[in-house]
Amino acid sequence: MKAKKVIDVIQEGVADKAAERMFGIPDETGRSEKQASISSEDIIARDGKWALIKNPASISSLGPNIRGVISKDGDIYVENFSEKIHHDILKILFSKGILKGEFSKKWSKQLPAETGFVTVQRYKDTDNICIGESNRLLYDKNDYDKLIPYYSAYINNAKKKNPGLNLQDKLVGMKFADLKENSNIPSKIHQVYEGKHFMANNL
Repeated sequence: MKAKKVIDVIQEGVADKAAERMFGIPDETGRSEKQASISSEDIIARDGKWALIKNPASISSLGPNIRGVISKDGDIYVENFSEKIHHDILKILFSKGILKGEFSKKWSKQLPAETGFVTVQRYKDTDNICIGESNRLLYDKNDYDKLIPYYSAYINNAKKKNPGLNLQDKLVGMKFADLKENSNIPSKIHQVYEGKHFMANNL
């Protein structure tokens, strides 16, 4: 009887690990209650091992550089590992009626007030979720200072609904991390990002 109990526990542990590998669902063994499991109800879309998760309590078990979207009502939808681009995630959200209106390919050059969402991205494997690099209106420092309040409103709304996530109203800057140290980058780009304190690599 005791041997059977041990086997059951081992099998359960193996299943938990398999779920973590396949869907990014955290193995709750040894985790605190704060890092609650991701239930099947939280997964709104799947494509093989890839999954799109609504309002995860934590991103600690998810992959680096994962992308996501914040909706107008403060919900955040993130992938379990980095596979799809924001365009793909947006099409899923629009097709399911989660995001309203018509999907526009010009969204990266539009303000959140026009689109009804903000795209975000995890900075490497840190706990910081920042504004996605596809938001082209924020590339120029002057434009950034002028327009960031429109994005901050969405970030702050998501913070209220997701207190366990570290959401930042800073551009993730993935393509331009450690810009100053890269002598191959044209000087014009150096000038545009002279005030790179607003970029996520300095969090």
